[in-house]
Amino acid sequence: MASETRAWQITRRGPIPKTIKLSDNVTVHPPKAGEIQVKITYASLNPVDTKLAAVAPSFLQKLPRAPGSDFAGVVTAVGEGEQPVWAKAGTRVYGQITASNAVKTNLGSLQELVTIPTKYAQPTPEELDDEHAAGLSLVGLTALVLATPVKAGDRVLIVGGSTSVGLLLADMVRDKGASFVVATASGSKCDFVKKRGIDDVVDYRQVDAGGELALRYKDAPFDYALDCVGEHSVHLQCPKFLKFNAPYLCIGASSLSANTGLLSPELRSLIAWQLRAMVLPSFLGGIPRKFKQTGLDDSRMEEFGQLVTRLVKEDKLHPVVDRTFKFEEAVEAYEYLVAGRALGKVNVKVAA
Repeated sequence: MASETRAWQITRRGPIPKTIKLSDNVTVHPPKAGEIQVKITYASLNPVDTKLAAVAPSFLQKLPRAPGSDFAGVVTAVGEGEQPVWAKAGTRVYGQITASNAVKTNLGSLQELVTIPTKYAQPTPEELDDEHAAGLSLVGLTALVLATPVKAGDRVLIVGGSTSVGLLLADMVRDKGASFVVATASGSKCDFVKKRGIDDVVDYRQVDAGGELALRYKDAPFDYALDCVGEHSVHLQCPKFLKFNAPYLCIGASSLSANTGLLSPELRSLIAWQLRAMVLPSFLGGIPRKFKQTGLDDSRMEEFGQLVTRLVKEDKLHPVVDRTFKFEEAVEAYEYLVAGRALGKVNVKVAA
């Protein structure tokens, strides 16, 4: 039997938080084979929520729909058929509502009850509370992809070390044996990043980050540049501090804000940069380093869950929560997220 739940919903195309309102009667279907139903305790917000809501055409969003992907909570019901041993009522879990599932169901993590495919959730380690587990999935799966090629002894640059992806990525590359890790950050965030075991931090607001990296590391270049924000100025100068055959892996698009339009200068600038990064040869302005735009891989959720459990037990993974808002304060939470001041995840406490 279907249930009804409270949920924040996007009502029209445009930037969150201006387009969401609280609804009391959103339908949630019971779990079918291969699904679980979860009472959400915490939802974790991501910048991509606001960017997609602003840029994606209304006909692709099937409005109204709930925003949010990441969550932590407790399993309340389990669908029939083969299920993992942990999939039973009462199990604490964290996970994500993928874009494809959100399109089909109009559900998101900013609601009290949700039904999702079991494969997009994992049991929460007993050492980790729901508040810190809630933001793991999207940023963690993204960090996992970026960290995958890193080997013991590699020198690694993390662009955007104070982002939620960058903070987890630093933990992961250290676990893989990276010998030297440098990160970019901004202002007061530099000290925080440095204390998490980073060997050197470059403040990109006080200096030209790409130029500063070239000065410091032209004679000791990196094996990998892992860009968590899409920082154009760093990538443009990467031949000065990145080994000739070394890849520049990028997940971000820092030029896009929640208010970016389809014909905006920011979007045109992003396209021009992508052309220089991936299409144009160096004699036409291309960047002479391997460049790959990448992102999370939902199919690696079980692998990620096993990694999280091990790293948490070994005290090697330390999720960071900047601030948690009440459920009724979701608008304020998104306003805080969009302001770009957060150091770590911005959460909404959905239920006790």
